[in-house]
Amino acid sequence: MRKVSENMILRKFKSEYFLLDSSNEKLHSFNETGNFIFDMWLKGKNKEEIAEEMTREYEIDKSKAIQDTEDFISNLEKRKII
Repeated sequence: MRKVSENMILRKFKSEYFLLDSSNEKLHSFNETGNFIFDMWLKGKNKEEIAEEMTREYEIDKSKAIQDTEDFISNLEKRKII
């Protein structure tokens, strides 16, 4: 199982994730799709596997699922969440 950055405090409430960045006191939460991607990422799935799961869960085409997954994970990296 993957972990978030050391300065992040992760809490899950029902199916929603909340992350508190203790270094700059920012709270992050995600929409339904973001929660889905983040949950799959935490479980160790790679981008391709996450996109495959998204096509089944949300009935979207694979290219859209791949783009959404890459954008979301890139955003997490840019914000130093992961």
